[in-house]
Amino acid sequence: MVHTNQRGDSLFVATYENDSNGVDNQNYLWDVVQMPDKGFMAVGEVIGLPPSSTYRQDAWVIRVDSNGCILSNCSVGIKNLEFSKKTIDVYPNPSTGILNIESEEEIKRISIYDMQGRVLKQIKGNLRQLELPTETGLYLLKISLENGNSINKKVLKQ
Repeated sequence: MVHTNQRGDSLFVATYENDSNGVDNQNYLWDVVQMPDKGFMAVGEVIGLPPSSTYRQDAWVIRVDSNGCILSNCSVGIKNLEFSKKTIDVYPNPSTGILNIESEEEIKRISIYDMQGRVLKQIKGNLRQLELPTETGLYLLKISLENGNSINKKVLKQ
């Protein structure tokens, strides 16, 4: 996990490993979100390497503080999570430039970031279409909802 400031300077770089009783495995983190306390929660999976193991842990959750140190005995459970049946769809992905946005929630603002974390564009309002920057590449969308929640989406511009 790498945490940088807005200029791209490293604040911490950390490696995490799930030790499956000494079995060789590959550890993958698929998504990371910042928590209200400025720490992070990461989710992924652990896959045992053949021939010694067919072990697989489909859900791997790591909770770290703002310095990247693992928090032990932290509460991660149903009572702490709020699930929503409502979703936001962004398509087509990959896109040639125009994205369609479908949401059951009211959208307050959409921010487009490049892979260095720079804000390229911010659009306010409950829009249904969005134009990506002219350059091809991977962009991050932060969709802020009227209810205070936000959703992050990755989109590829071809």
